Amino acid sequence: MCHMRRGRICGVLNDFDLSSFRDSTSPSSKQRTGTRPFMAREFHVNPCAPPVHLYRHDLESIFYVFFIIVVANALLETPTHDALAKEDCYLELDPFSSYRDWLRLDDYSLQVEKANLLYAQEPPAPNETFSLLKARINLLHAALGAGFYAQDGHKKLVRDALAARQHVPSLRRRAAPPPQVRLPSVAEVQLPAFDDSTLGGNWTYAAVFQILSVDTGFEEMYPFGCPDT
Repeated sequence: MCHMRRGRICGVLNDFDLSSFRDSTSPSSKQRTGTRPFMAREFHVNPCAPPVHLYRHDLESIFYVFFIIVVANALLETPTHDALAKEDCYLELDPFSSYRDWLRLDDYSLQVEKANLLYAQEPPAPNETFSLLKARINLLHAALGAGFYAQDGHKKLVRDALAARQHVPSLRRRAAPPPQVRLPSVAEVQLPAFDDSTLGGNWTYAAVFQILSVDTGFEEMYPFGCPDT
């Protein structure tokens, strides 16, 4: 929101109380925010001590919103006498969809449900109305899943590196190795690097934007966002 005041443009930053410093290492808000079915999976693991909110968490929320819309909903027209009023349409949640349960599940159950979805080989097929968007859903699912697989792999490497550090002192206390063998120092056992803010570069704004830009023909078929009946 902005307006002119004495020749100057003045604006209002909405939800500024939910902002955070870029280099912050702890959550900036004392309140729990978000709609549970669409929250990033990591926020369900330990709700009392949530992780630092990253941009990728918002992208993950967009994925869940998009996923629920195209998989568990149908796009229907509002009854009207005007044949040209195709923009008058609404989403109806499939009463038999298992994803209706996401609206009332607790954090632990949602974390399990989302993990099962993200680590699945392929996501469920979209509702018939949104069948043309299957490619986008599959690509988003693959990118986000690859990111979490990369994160899991990095965590294992870190555990292995930390275990190696713990074994270095005990190795040095044993019999001296042959002259040609040099044992590493604790400092030389490096922890592997990983960009957690993008899940190893797999889940970024650029990646999501490119996927959502894939031409599926959906917009051409439904220019008003609502199918013909």
